[in-house]
Amino acid sequence: GRSSWFGRTDINSCSVGIEIVNPGHTLGYKAFPRRQIGAVIDLCAGIVGRYSIPAARVLAHSDVAPGRKIDPGEKFPWKALFAAGVGHLVPAAPIRAGAALKAGDTGSDVEALQSMLALYG
Repeated sequence: GRSSWFGRTDINSCSVGIEIVNPGHTLGYKAFPRRQIGAVIDLCAGIVGRYSIPAARVLAHSDVAPGRKIDPGEKFPWKALFAAGVGHLVPAAPIRAGAALKAGDTGSDVEALQSMLALYG
């Protein structure tokens, strides 16, 4: 499907996909069991070690196809992966009051957003 990261499109042709069992948001989204996450960490650590994959390239469907994919979702323990040396942890942005940016906006807020987005492709 349509996807992109760091200027590349068609991420499926240049990535390793790992399916993680969970019913998801439409079928009773549940917390991920520790044993399952331990297995995911071990699997990912082996893959990133063998192929020298940088932490910033361990991503979720929702990272490469926002709006189209929402998995693994807010219950996925990225902090646990990060603590194990797998994955890139991006702290959540605070929710601020006031108007959001909209099409046609210019200025320092837009420039700051563009700079941050450039770091992530």
